[in-house]
Amino acid sequence: MALDINAARARATRTAKSFSPQQMLILAGLAVVSVMGLISLVRWVSQPTYSVLVAGASVSQTAKVTAALDESGITYKLSPNGTGVSVAQADLARANLTLSSAGVTTDGTRPGYDVLDGQGLTVSDFKQQVDYKRAIEGELANTIMQMDGVDTARINLSLPEKALFKDDQAAPRASVLIGANGALDATSVRAIMQTVASAVPGLTTDNVTVTDTTGQILSVAGMGSGSDPMQMARKYEAATTAQAQTMLDAMLGAGHSVVRINADMNFNQTESKQTAYDKDNAVVVASQKASETFQGASGTVPAGVAGVTGTSIAVAVADQRYEKADDASSVAVGSTETLTKTGPGKVQKLSVAVAVDQATLDKLGIDQQGLADIRQLVIAATGAQVNDASPDQARDVVAVRSQVFDTESTKAADDAVKAVESAQSKDAMMRYAKTAGALLVLVLVAVFLRKGLRSRDDEVDVVDDLVLSRSAEPFGVLRPGEAGGQVAANRLAAAGAGNDKAPLGSRRTLDPATEVLDLIDREPEDVAALLRSWVADRRS
Repeated sequence: MALDINAARARATRTAKSFSPQQMLILAGLAVVSVMGLISLVRWVSQPTYSVLVAGASVSQTAKVTAALDESGITYKLSPNGTGVSVAQADLARANLTLSSAGVTTDGTRPGYDVLDGQGLTVSDFKQQVDYKRAIEGELANTIMQMDGVDTARINLSLPEKALFKDDQAAPRASVLIGANGALDATSVRAIMQTVASAVPGLTTDNVTVTDTTGQILSVAGMGSGSDPMQMARKYEAATTAQAQTMLDAMLGAGHSVVRINADMNFNQTESKQTAYDKDNAVVVASQKASETFQGASGTVPAGVAGVTGTSIAVAVADQRYEKADDASSVAVGSTETLTKTGPGKVQKLSVAVAVDQATLDKLGIDQQGLADIRQLVIAATGAQVNDASPDQARDVVAVRSQVFDTESTKAADDAVKAVESAQSKDAMMRYAKTAGALLVLVLVAVFLRKGLRSRDDEVDVVDDLVLSRSAEPFGVLRPGEAGGQVAANRLAAAGAGNDKAPLGSRRTLDPATEVLDLIDREPEDVAALLRSWVADRRS
């Protein structure tokens, strides 16, 4: 065993001496990189794989989840914003069971009708009403969170007590707070309002207010979704401004004109009813006629004071005669009834202001007549109603003026944007250059290592032959005339005259004892290994 160890040690020493300093440096660097990569790999493999347990929860919900996990001794990681919790893949099932047993929900849902499950026989009427309201709020919130684009929802209901008389009954109201992952359109807002109103008796969509977590009002109680006056006005102004601005940009170029529009809109909703009769086309639908005649003879009739003691006198009467005729007709007259409803959002006055860069006008050769033509185009694009003959009687105002634009700030902003883009481009180029440099270094290391190993193999072959010839020839193993010695001599001669080790042919004049001593001085370990091998062969 000692002989094998010594031989292995000698072989390792020879191998180490056969490397050049550059090769040793490369090998040392590769060894360090390999050790670091191995350590990183072991650490990466040993780390557990985490799975998401809760995502998008509120801060209070996250606190409940972490408290339950701490109590069960389950390790976890929090997301950077504190709304997500991850646990090891092996502990995921146990974590879900722990949260379920603790009554903590992980999907952001709120308690619904299960609130009523814990009520007993001695619960007061007030607590019953409160629990009932909480149950409805939770169920509605869970229903709304099933809609696309809605992450969280919270509903507050105002349910007044029932009054004795219907006229004294107050209407219920609801407020909905939405946490959306994007902008909700009007259709989604109306769906939320209708869902809430349909679930509460007596609640209408006019009494439902919807807001989001950013503080934006999506619907106002008493108005429909999207009926916010300011929002409707801003949308109309933006759409009208875009029509005029795109036209001017095509004519003058982008950044050479500015359009501002202010719309005064009437948001009152009115209703009028008017009935018109067609008297020229009347039709008789019923007619009734009656006549009466009377004729009396001439003579005397009694007259005087009525009474017991009254005196009766005679009065002469002439012939009596009269006629009476009645004619009644019912006429049907055609009528037209018109019901007119005016919705909110009617434009009462439109003010349009357009500023055009004077330098651009001079460059394009546009004079005052051209500026007037631009004004007419703006009027047509915005639908403004103007009256140049009587400006006071016109509904709208359109003003187009030429102004000197401040291009320095715009140029500075453009330069800043270009500088940022250039910096980002340089950063990207530096990242690409670093990656390419690292790959190039790896390629060069591989090439140098391969070249060094090849030169090492060649050098080892030459040294082995030389050592074999020098160590064997003095003891009669190989002679200069024999094949092995001649091969070694030829290889040494081919190695070049610059080799510090003298060729075998130039050493033939030396005394054998001197050559052996010289060999021992030059290669003590090789000679010792050779002697050990001879001794071992003779013992065997």
